[in-house]
Amino acid sequence: MKSELFMKGKLCIAVILLATVMTACDENNTPVDIQINSANTMTQIPTQTPQQAEEPEPTTDDIIRPTPAPTTGEVTISFDYIGQSGWASNQFAVWIEDMNGNYIRTLYSTRWTAAGGFRTRPMSIPTWVERSRLANMQPLEVDAIAGATPQSGILKYTWDLTDTSGNVVPPGKYQFMIEGSLRWGNRVLHSGIIDISSGRAYAQTEAKFIFDASDEHAALDMNSPETNMITSVNAVFVPCNSALSEIEQSPKIALTFDDGPSAYTDSIIDLLEQYGGRSTFFVSTSRMLERPDTVMRAFNMGNEIANHSLTHSDFSTLTEEEIKHEIQRASAAIVSVTGHSPPMHRPPFGITDRRVIDISAELGYAIIKWTVDPIDWRYRDADIVYESIMSQVERGSIILTHDTRPTTAEAMKRVIPRLIEEGYQLVTVSELLNYLYSELEPGRIYGSYTTLD
Repeated sequence: MKSELFMKGKLCIAVILLATVMTACDENNTPVDIQINSANTMTQIPTQTPQQAEEPEPTTDDIIRPTPAPTTGEVTISFDYIGQSGWASNQFAVWIEDMNGNYIRTLYSTRWTAAGGFRTRPMSIPTWVERSRLANMQPLEVDAIAGATPQSGILKYTWDLTDTSGNVVPPGKYQFMIEGSLRWGNRVLHSGIIDISSGRAYAQTEAKFIFDASDEHAALDMNSPETNMITSVNAVFVPCNSALSEIEQSPKIALTFDDGPSAYTDSIIDLLEQYGGRSTFFVSTSRMLERPDTVMRAFNMGNEIANHSLTHSDFSTLTEEEIKHEIQRASAAIVSVTGHSPPMHRPPFGITDRRVIDISAELGYAIIKWTVDPIDWRYRDADIVYESIMSQVERGSIILTHDTRPTTAEAMKRVIPRLIEEGYQLVTVSELLNYLYSELEPGRIYGSYTTLD
């Protein structure tokens, strides 16, 4: 029994000795490990102090890169749409792609093409049909994006930054695309780039026209009225951000008055002065020359005096030289009264075709339209004008009114204080657009974008 215990004890000691390591120093006073092996001999093992230890270089796999946080907000795409008469026209689609041309999502398509018309008429918005893989879409997917052909006017479509699966896309730059069939094989493709990385961003498109010369019944060129079907496409990215500056938190709008000055203009100027607002007056040249004191009073208070043509003629009925004359002579008249004329104009009745766009670009003028129209020239009722404006106004609105109407002047007694009460800043068109863009581009139509936030 004792012999058995003695043998077990020797075995335990041997196991302990195998794992025993002692630290000593060699003749150079360098620390070494001394290990006692099973033969009771000591083995010297060089060692390093913690200060001498070298860490391996990190590899690419070792580096943890943070995933960019998803961007929150929305992009609103808007443009002027003019419906065309005749067959095989008025079809269009609005969609998003990444910068590599990969399809992200469709915001809208006219129902005829989306619901199967592309099979019988392959030339109907073919770029969108191909990139969206429309032929593979399920009926419910088509129903979610398709709609009836709209009436003429300013159209707006919103992207909530998600793809077709509902996943939020990563921050970065994206392409917004609009393709329209002008007639048969003739079409226009608008493309622009919007940055949704961080702060508010604005962009416009470049238009590429594709004309089908093979169809003698639908031969179009740049002078054809169909080229005006979709013009001035704008995109606005508004991020969701609760930490906006005081200026950004205050919504800006531009209140505009056409065709004056008149006997009612001074009362409107009084209201603007009382409530600390500014506006833009698109003046009639003849009336301005009849009431220069009213114009100078408005101008000296910080309001803007802008070009509304020389004789208020419909530009579509004029020659190119006559259009140039209307714009240039009106600006010269404004300069003769105020000493300054902003590089923009509002065509009479808002009528704008390809010639007006090209002439404006040549002369260095931006084209100003509107986003809110109470039709005060028709509804000569102050209550109707008031309700119409207040039901449509939003951040970034350009409001069209006429200071030649007594009912409009009466409506302003309620409109202006109510807008101020709701927190809107009343600014000139130039101030509003300079907030949106670093500079205005001659020949561009402004007034078909949506909101500031």
